[in-house]
Amino acid sequence: MDLQVSDLLLRLAGAFYVFAGYAGLRAAVMGRFLDRALAALSAKPVPTAERRRQYWLTFAPLGIGLGGLALLLLWEGAVALFVLNALAQAVYLGIVAPRFLDPEDPPDAQGRRSTWIAFLLYLGVTAAVVLAGQRGSLLALEAVEPLLLVGAVLAFAFAYGLVLRQLTERPRPGATTGDAEDFVPRPAPGRLLLTPTWGGTGLIETETGYPWETWEQADHLPEDLTARLIAWVDLFQSLADPHDPQRFTLLAPESQARITLAGETLLPDLRAALPDSTIDFEPVARPLTTAVPLAIGVVLTPGAHNWSLRSLPEDGDELVSPQEFGLSWQLQLDLEAWGSEYNTDYELDPQPWTENRLATYFRHAEDLAARLRRELAATGRGHLRVEITDPTAPP
Repeated sequence: MDLQVSDLLLRLAGAFYVFAGYAGLRAAVMGRFLDRALAALSAKPVPTAERRRQYWLTFAPLGIGLGGLALLLLWEGAVALFVLNALAQAVYLGIVAPRFLDPEDPPDAQGRRSTWIAFLLYLGVTAAVVLAGQRGSLLALEAVEPLLLVGAVLAFAFAYGLVLRQLTERPRPGATTGDAEDFVPRPAPGRLLLTPTWGGTGLIETETGYPWETWEQADHLPEDLTARLIAWVDLFQSLADPHDPQRFTLLAPESQARITLAGETLLPDLRAALPDSTIDFEPVARPLTTAVPLAIGVVLTPGAHNWSLRSLPEDGDELVSPQEFGLSWQLQLDLEAWGSEYNTDYELDPQPWTENRLATYFRHAEDLAARLRRELAATGRGHLRVEITDPTAPP
């Protein structure tokens, strides 16, 4: 093959891997950003396996891109970079991922297959680069055209640097809207209450009575402290009674000592991290009180947000939040699952919903309604009616 043609093919391969590295890095950074945003919304940390996989997916494209840049310049350092990248990929795909990551966080089968194909292609290009090095087709660094070297390195650093800079940004509500005000961090509340709750974050804004959300904490608390706070809430939830409509009773009263001790350990670090906030501590969970005063009652019906509860027409015919209405955690989850089954299945494809399946579905609603009546009676609201609406029934 003509020497100039082989050089052109090597440069094209180098340019391809510069672009591939950039695309891979951009996808990895966006994935990490979305993982952090979802973790903030769910008040759960990113799983360890997924976090470690994201580290690999962030650093591997850098090596791929650097190797591509070296090959684009026909620099002899491309040989070492391609070989190192190939070895790293082999170790990851053959040892690290299947043994340490996949058991906890199984990969998408098609995605993993595509990764293996890309790896085999990279091995082929690596062999070609090694052969080019042995034949003397690659250049010493001092032999590379200076203007080409400087220009290529600056362009690489600029493009890759813009992507890496996004790792320093924190996900915030509305961050995808493009509004400038969405990126202005909200000051930490002046007064907070550290107390265990069902479905909360462990910190309540004293002024509003609402949880101080995890995505807001991200502007003020280090990630490890937020993770400890979530772990403390998880401890309470593992020891509390999920069927208690007031959401404060423990399955075993003696468990309170563990919750108290863990909170006392957490409190000094929270106060140190938030010096401008006053943080009070109540180790015993507060009884949940309803924020939805109704006079007549509610109706169970699959609806928006999977809440599945609406006030009766005489009470305004509006969606009712199960948490603000004052229900047990388990009943709230079961109501949401009931509504979600209908919303995600029936409305998208009603064909599988035979008469028997619909009958079973609404018999389940009767069970939920009976449980709801019992919880209302237990909290002094036994006078409220509980009805069921079948949205599939003809008018």
